[in-house]
Amino acid sequence: MILRDRTRLLKIMQECMEAKEIDKRATLLQYLNNLLPLEYRTQMPNLITNKWIDNYLYSLEEKFV
Repeated sequence: MILRDRTRLLKIMQECMEAKEIDKRATLLQYLNNLLPLEYRTQMPNLITNKWIDNYLYSLEEKFV
């Protein structure tokens, strides 16, 4: 799945990085998380901050780029 959908995942990650509103970023991140295989998914915290989203996206980027 990862190789086939790699371009799609990277596009969503980029869109999430560029989004300014926390609600939109959280929604995109949840969608992205659901697309990932179970071993790459994370438990979403109750309070999602921009810093947490950035850190999570950078960690994913290291795995897929």
